Amino acid sequence: MREGVRSFAVTKMFVAGMILTPLIFWGSIGVLIYSYFS
Repeated sequence: MREGVRSFAVTKMFVAGMILTPLIFWGSIGVLIYSYFS
């Protein structure tokens, strides 16, 4: 039971990382482009 909860938490962290990493990546690129053109 406890190992299942742990693997579920790891999976949730992995999915959150896969979602957040491109957001941070494209967000920083967007800020660079915005500051370049402003």
